[in-house]
Amino acid sequence: MYQLIAYTAPGYLESPMLQHPFMPCRNVDKILRLSLNGFLLSVPTKTDTHFSSQAWNFTALNTLLAITVGLLALGLIGVIWLRQRSEKHFKKVLHTRQSHLQMVLWGSGNTFWELDLQARTLHHLSAKPQLGGQHDESLSYDDWREHTVHPNDLASMDGAMIKHLAGHSDFFESKYRLRSVDGGWTWVLSRGKVIDHDVHGQALWVIGTTHDLNLDLAFQRQQTITNQIVLSMSEAVVVTDAKMQFISVNPAFYHITGYCKEDVLGHTTDLLNSSNHPPEYYGRIRQSLEHSGHWQGELWQQHKSGEAFLGALEIQRVGVGLGTENYYVAVLTDITERKRTEQELRYLANFDSLTGLPNRSLLMDRLSDGILRARQLNRRLGVLFVDLDRFKHVNDALGHSAGDRVLIASGTRLRANIRDDDQVARLGGDEFAIVLERVAESSDAVEVAKKLIQAFSEPLLLGDGQEISITPSIGIALFPDHADVPSELLKYADMAMYKAKEKGRNTVSVYTRAMDAEVRQRADMIAGLQRAMRLDELYIVYQPKFDLDLARVTGVEALLRWNSAEFGQIPPTVFIPLAEEVGLIDVFGEFVLTRTCQDLRRWQKMGLSKLTAAVNVSAMQLGRGNLAKRLYDILAEQGVAPDQVEIELTESMLMANPERSLTILNEIKAVGVTLAIDDFGTGYSSLAYLQRLPIDTLKIDQTFVSRVTFNPDDETILAAIIYIAHSLGMNVVAEGVETAEQLDYLREKDCDSIQGYLIGKPMTADLLPTFLRQPIDLKAGPA
Repeated sequence: MYQLIAYTAPGYLESPMLQHPFMPCRNVDKILRLSLNGFLLSVPTKTDTHFSSQAWNFTALNTLLAITVGLLALGLIGVIWLRQRSEKHFKKVLHTRQSHLQMVLWGSGNTFWELDLQARTLHHLSAKPQLGGQHDESLSYDDWREHTVHPNDLASMDGAMIKHLAGHSDFFESKYRLRSVDGGWTWVLSRGKVIDHDVHGQALWVIGTTHDLNLDLAFQRQQTITNQIVLSMSEAVVVTDAKMQFISVNPAFYHITGYCKEDVLGHTTDLLNSSNHPPEYYGRIRQSLEHSGHWQGELWQQHKSGEAFLGALEIQRVGVGLGTENYYVAVLTDITERKRTEQELRYLANFDSLTGLPNRSLLMDRLSDGILRARQLNRRLGVLFVDLDRFKHVNDALGHSAGDRVLIASGTRLRANIRDDDQVARLGGDEFAIVLERVAESSDAVEVAKKLIQAFSEPLLLGDGQEISITPSIGIALFPDHADVPSELLKYADMAMYKAKEKGRNTVSVYTRAMDAEVRQRADMIAGLQRAMRLDELYIVYQPKFDLDLARVTGVEALLRWNSAEFGQIPPTVFIPLAEEVGLIDVFGEFVLTRTCQDLRRWQKMGLSKLTAAVNVSAMQLGRGNLAKRLYDILAEQGVAPDQVEIELTESMLMANPERSLTILNEIKAVGVTLAIDDFGTGYSSLAYLQRLPIDTLKIDQTFVSRVTFNPDDETILAAIIYIAHSLGMNVVAEGVETAEQLDYLREKDCDSIQGYLIGKPMTADLLPTFLRQPIDLKAGPA
C-alpha cells in the first residue's frame, strides 16, 4: 500500500529528493526556496498494511484501488520527469550565465568572488588566472588571506570588511596587494556587498569583484608617455573637429606657426592658409579628406608673422566613441630649411660655388642636349676649352683669395662676351668651357675665341681698386667634325688648348688628328718628370757671372737640367712649364737650393771661397710664406754663409702683389742673402715700388742685350735701366752677352757684370773649378 505524505517547503528542502549531485550552488537552493515556498507536494510511500480477508472482497473496491494506485504512480513519474527536466534547464541556464559572466570578466579584466562567511570559504571566478590562482576555484578564506594578501595590507582590508559587515558602510571597498602568478605583488581594488543574512540579521554571503590596478596604471603610464611624446615632438600635432576647427595643439605648433593654443581655438585651419596656393587647392584637400579620410603632402602655410613656410603635412581622420562624430589629427613639419638645403645641394651638384657658372656635370648634360639638337637640325656645334695663362703664378704670388677673385672676374668676362644661347661653365681650377650651338663653319668658333682673347686684353678688376692682366689660351673642337659625344669633344678641345699654349699662349688653336700623338707624348713626359727626382735624372749646371771692374768670375747662376732616360735631354723651356703645371716646381726649387749649397761647400774646400751662387725661386715657393725659414735651415744644414747665396725672383712675380712681396723679401733679406730681380724689363715695374723693395741687383733681360748694337730704342732702354739701378744703389747684370760689341757697349754704360756665352756656357759643378783656373779671352768667347 501507499500513503500520501505532505511536505511543507522547509521539509521538502531537507528531503533526499533535493540532495541532488547537480545542485552544487547554494544560491540555487535559495532561489528554489523562494520559488517553492508554500507549495504542497504529495508522494506515495510504501507502508505495512494488514488486510482482512473479509473487509475488502468487493470487485469495485479493487478496481478503484487499482485505478488510484495507477494514477498515483503516473503522477509520481510525471513529477520526477518534470524535476529532471527542470534540473537540466536550470543547469543549462546556469552554464550559459556563467559563460556570460566569464565573458564580462574577460572584457573588464576583473575577478568575481563570493565569500561564504559561515563556511569561511572564498570562491573565485576570473577570465585570467592572475589574481588568486586558477580560473575557477574555491579555497579557504583564511588560507587565502595568509598566503595571497600582502601582510602589510591585511589590517586595512579586514577593517573595511568588518565595517561593511557591521552595517557602517554601504559596500566593501579596499586597495591591497595580491601575490601574482609570477611571485610578485599586484595592486588590486576589491569591491563587494552582503547579499544574504540569517534570521538574526547576521551576514551570510558577500559577493564582489576585484580589479587589477596594474592595468589602469599601465594604461595611465602609456597615456602619460604618449602625451609626453606629443608634447616633446618637434612636429606640430593638431586635433580638429569635423569642421576643421582647432581642438588641441602641442607646443611645437607655436614654434612652427607662431600661434599659441589660445590664438587658434574656435578658429578653423584656414587661419594657416597661404597665398602661395589658390583657395581651390585647399578645397581639394578637404574633398580628399572627406572621401578617403587621409591626406599627405607638402603645403605652403602662413606663419603668424605673415611669412610663408613650406610644411610636410599628414592628416588622418579618426573616430572617437560610439557616436558618428569624426575628428582629424594632423602632423605638420616645417621643411622650409630642408628644402632650401636640398636646393643648395642641387645647386652645388650642378653649379660652381665660386663663380656661379655651371660645373662640369651640368655642362656635360647641356652639351649632350646641344649635340642632339645639332644632329636634328643638321648643323655644327663648337666647344671652346679656355685656360688662363700662368694662373698658378698669380695664385701663388697674390694668394688664394686674390686667385679666387681672378676666377670670378674671368667667368664674368667670359659670360659677358658670348651670345645669349651659348653656355659657359667652369670645369675646375682655371679651366672654363664654352658651348657654341650656332656654328656654321669652324671659322665661326674661331671668331668667337678671338673675341674672347680681345676681351681679356683689358685688365680684370678685382675690387678695392686692384686689377690684374691675364690672358687665355683657347682650344676648339667641333661636332661632328672631330667627335660626336660630349666627353670626346671636351677632350679634343683640351688638346687644342695645350697646343695654343705651346704656340706662345694668348692664342687660339683648332683640334687636328695630329694632336693626339703630341698629347700622348706630353702625358708620358709628365709621368717621366714625376719620376725624374727618384731616378736621379735632374742635375744642375752653373753659368759664370763676370765682374767687369774686377775682370774675373765672381759668381755663378744655378740652372736646373733634365736628362731623361726615356726622352733624352729635355730643355728647361719644355719641362719647367710642365713642372709648374703639375705642382712639382716647388719640390724642384728646393732641390736646386740644397744642391747649390752643397756645391758651394765643396768649392770652398777647393779654395773657391769668394764665389757666390744665384738661385731662382718660383712663385709657388714665394707664395708659401715659409721661404725665409726654409732658406735659413738649408744654409745652416750645409754650412754655407748667407752672403754667398743670391735669390733671384722674376719681375712679374714681384709686381703681382708688391705689398705682399715687400713683406716676404724683407724676411728673406733678414736671413743675410742678397736679392736680385731676374728678366728685368719684361714686366711692368713701378719705380715707386722698386725703390721700396730691398733689391741688390737688377738682371737685364737678354732680349734688350741681343739688340743693343743695332736698335737705338733698345740702347736707350738699356742705358736708362743701368742709370736707374745705379741711382737706387743696385748692381746691374746683363744677361745673354755673346759678342764683343755688346760687351763694349755695356762697359761704356758702366754695367757691373755680364753673363752669356761670351764668358762661358753653363757647366757642371765638377768642371767649374777647372774653368775658373783658366784665363778668359773676352774677345774670342768661350771655347
